Amino acid sequence: MQQNDNKFQGFKKEYIQNCQISGRSFAKTISIKLTNNKDLIYIIDGRIIKIEELILGQGDEIKDIYLRDQVIENLEQIKYLKWIGDYGMKQKKVGKWSVIWRGSTLDIGGSYTEEGKKQGQWKEIYINYDNNVQVYEMGEYKDDMRKGVWKIIYDGQVIGGGSYDENGMKNGQWVELHKEWRRDKRDISTKGEYRNSKKIGRWDIINNKNGHLIGGGSYDEKGWKNGKWVEIQELWDSYRSVQNNGEYINGHRHGEWIIIDQENKKIGGGSYDENGMKNGEWIEIIDEWNAVREINFKGVYKNGKKIGIWHTLRHKETKFGGGQYNENGLKSGKWIELHDEWKNWEREVTYVGEYQQGIKKGRWDILLNGNQNIGGGQYDEDGLQNDKWVELCDGWEGNGGNIMQFTYCGRYFRGKKIEKWDTLDKENKIMGGGEYDENGMKNGKWIQQHRQWRKNFREITFQGEYNNGQKIGYWNSIYNCDKIVGGGLYNQKGNKDGKWIELDHFWDKEDSAITFKGEYLNGRKYGKWDIISDENYIIGGGSYDQNGMQNGPWIEIEEVRNDSQEISLRGEYNKGKKYGKWETNLMIYGNREIIETREYDENGLIIGK
Repeated sequence: MQQNDNKFQGFKKEYIQNCQISGRSFAKTISIKLTNNKDLIYIIDGRIIKIEELILGQGDEIKDIYLRDQVIENLEQIKYLKWIGDYGMKQKKVGKWSVIWRGSTLDIGGSYTEEGKKQGQWKEIYINYDNNVQVYEMGEYKDDMRKGVWKIIYDGQVIGGGSYDENGMKNGQWVELHKEWRRDKRDISTKGEYRNSKKIGRWDIINNKNGHLIGGGSYDEKGWKNGKWVEIQELWDSYRSVQNNGEYINGHRHGEWIIIDQENKKIGGGSYDENGMKNGEWIEIIDEWNAVREINFKGVYKNGKKIGIWHTLRHKETKFGGGQYNENGLKSGKWIELHDEWKNWEREVTYVGEYQQGIKKGRWDILLNGNQNIGGGQYDEDGLQNDKWVELCDGWEGNGGNIMQFTYCGRYFRGKKIEKWDTLDKENKIMGGGEYDENGMKNGKWIQQHRQWRKNFREITFQGEYNNGQKIGYWNSIYNCDKIVGGGLYNQKGNKDGKWIELDHFWDKEDSAITFKGEYLNGRKYGKWDIISDENYIIGGGSYDQNGMQNGPWIEIEEVRNDSQEISLRGEYNKGKKYGKWETNLMIYGNREIIETREYDENGLIIGK
């Protein structure tokens, strides 16, 4: 046991990840560290966003985190999802384990044997679970292996799944979800057959909004793609239905592949050699290609590596960025790169500077519209940010009157933020900020903006104190710099405790200034919680039991609401599951009518669906 501890003493991992935040993608540097107290902490921008308490003898779990190639991309999961349960004498998980999501205990989880193996009925979150994609899988484990029918569930309805055999292998017909599935804009599933966990035969890609076939192809007996295929972009949706068309041979792309848009126009492509490597001239497209992001990258591949000059093109013609790759495929010399969320008009932001052997060096400037300097700073010889920097906030926009246009101004030392950092508005007025210590951790009093701040509508700041990167004490939610509209207490462990008033995710002064009022017990919601309107009326709510599960009668309010219209859901929870009759009510100017009725069974599934 002691040997395990020593082996991973000082464990640290740092990576840059495109994290999903409210359906938007941002590049974030995430640090994972093991403390002397055997806590695993996750850090972003000097703030501890998650603490996992590790039990002695769990070296294998740390090793798994250190070695795994696939890390959690969903920032909401890192911040708000926590598994709770017990460890046995052998320091393995035993008995019932459950999920806490944003302070509420969900009916998700299952049981472990004394040997730490999953057993019996389980519910597990789907890969991209977040506040808007509450998808989970339900089925049975036997000695840590899935068996029998497993269902994929969303909003009480089965939307996918299939069967496992006695050896835990997928077999027969399956319906699986796109890994970036979202009901509102990416309701896509793949349908086909497994044999011993290998896909075989024809697999179709279906747009569930209209039932249309939007892609697919065939797998051979070895589970390799073969023949003609139509594949969709990873961030496909109905507004930018981009497809990749070409041929596979023994699991490798081969020959010419073309990229087409929703109007069946060619917008890019190139060729693969017999080894599946890109070669020759290619035109690639930006992620999330759409009407305001018609961006191409044009250049040459050699044995799968980019070489020579690569141009960034707007509308396939106008050059406005790019640079050169050396023979090793590393960026070299002067480059003009696009902001991760570059968009026509509202965010035409570029980064201009120099690479040496793939590493940023010297001065890099942040430009708006190609000519207005709005930020930047210096990289040292190791490619680490150093000295004074001006950075843009997430979601920064360059045009409009009520938008996010904050910059962060302060100093770096060897890649870590240190000392005082200010948050400035577009008139360079200080709107918030605080201090980082020598380890790059937030400390002392801080003022932070709502991540979807909007002038006149959502001018929300959060004000409170950090201790070594962890929120402690009272934090207030402030509207328009002077009116407290929410807040509560963080205890010494950084968990919410006592009475809290929380803002709705879409809190808006004009349309939907809804708050949630209730009590936390060491990070878990407890007792009665009320949903309060902007006129300070109770318009919904219900109760949580001692385990943090919703129980008894509840009235829930839909996310979309304004002064003239409100949609509410009324029914009963039983240990975190909707049960029995639930009504959907539409209220317009005070007149309420039932527009839908659903009946839920004991598993929280809609009867008849």
